[in-house]
Amino acid sequence: MEKEGDLSFSSLLRKKQSDSQAFVVEEETHTVNASLESLLNASRDALSPFRLSRNVVFYTFNSKEIAIPFSDFLVITSITGQNVLIIGSTGSGKTTVARAYGRGVFGSDAYIQISPETDLSKMVNVDFNKMKNGDLAAAQEPTDLVNAPYVTIDELNRVNPKHLTILQEYLNNGVINLEGGKKVHVGKPIKGGRYQQKIACINVGDRYAGTSPIDAAILDRFSITVDLDNYPPTSSDLVSMLNSEVVFRADNVRKKNLTHHVIRIHEFIKHIPLNDMTANYLITLSHLSYCHRSPTGLKSDINNFAKSTVCRACPAAENHGNLCGSTQGVSNRSLIALVGLARAFAFYRHYLYKDTPLEVEIEDLMAAAEFVINPRSIIDEDWVATEGRGSYTEAQRRLLNYLRNDLSEMGSSQLSTNGMPSTNAESEASKEELLMRYPYSPI
Repeated sequence: MEKEGDLSFSSLLRKKQSDSQAFVVEEETHTVNASLESLLNASRDALSPFRLSRNVVFYTFNSKEIAIPFSDFLVITSITGQNVLIIGSTGSGKTTVARAYGRGVFGSDAYIQISPETDLSKMVNVDFNKMKNGDLAAAQEPTDLVNAPYVTIDELNRVNPKHLTILQEYLNNGVINLEGGKKVHVGKPIKGGRYQQKIACINVGDRYAGTSPIDAAILDRFSITVDLDNYPPTSSDLVSMLNSEVVFRADNVRKKNLTHHVIRIHEFIKHIPLNDMTANYLITLSHLSYCHRSPTGLKSDINNFAKSTVCRACPAAENHGNLCGSTQGVSNRSLIALVGLARAFAFYRHYLYKDTPLEVEIEDLMAAAEFVINPRSIIDEDWVATEGRGSYTEAQRRLLNYLRNDLSEMGSSQLSTNGMPSTNAESEASKEELLMRYPYSPI
């Protein structure tokens, strides 16, 4: 049942599901696994002097542990084709690691340091001989920032607001309009589009001179965010750093251009299917903006929304400390990015454990959500204080676990209802009762 206000996300998702069925052949899987192994080895070599032994991702599936180190995590982001935002304190090594990774995996030195003066001129070289002939369009040749498969962007939060439109086009791998009407495409051509991964680095907080809050439209172009401050060096990391005679410099990393491996897997994982439970979980995340008491079914249409009055005596408000009244739905853009990263996690998991299904499981999705969904955009701060013990990260984990449990309960309720003979009226009444308790139900 499509709900009023639904942007047909569930319809599009299920159509995509049908298009992705029965895509895997054993020979192709073997080929992409070999490509992944080459990429992982290259990334591990490039980042070996970067002392970060903590796993960035850790989750379990069917009692099997999936532990992902930072070097492997960067490869996983690359095969999604999505841009990455690395944040952290000064000295955390974020820019060095991004540049080292670009050299060791893509063979790319493309790098841009953003300043208030940064403009379109950084994207082009000018042939002044051609300029003398009056051919302005021909005189402009795109730099590696346009053509390379991988680019490091440093200090993104120093961008001049006047140049946001150009930067948005660039980050979106779109068309850049140069002087004289010349148009250039960003990235390498692939099936159905262009490929160029950008990893941007910014310092945390607002205590650094010359920085400014990043425009939301710019942040939207970075689907994956990782905070290096969440993974401080261990004691063994520190001892290893102090005893090492090797200084971690990007320039010391030997260039390897394995872009063809990245693109091969990028094309492959697009067809990894989601199982039915995972598809319903995604729809549930989308439907968190629904409200049973709103005239249109959307929380946004309740004037002067107040949990104390609107949620009082609502059956959904009893669940998990009024989770329903304390959350908003995840945007379609974030859901699409979430599916992409979850597919890459599923592929990596299957690479580690061949006996696990090559399809996206809820566990893959929940692991990916930590890097894609911004909890501050969907969870009320009061609920974070009471249910998340003041931590947005913990609150989001609780939210995701609650929804998984609710989904199981919804499914059990539907099975028991559908297993009994009933009239259409009784069936609709059962659905209505379910929706009162779970307005975000995928039914």
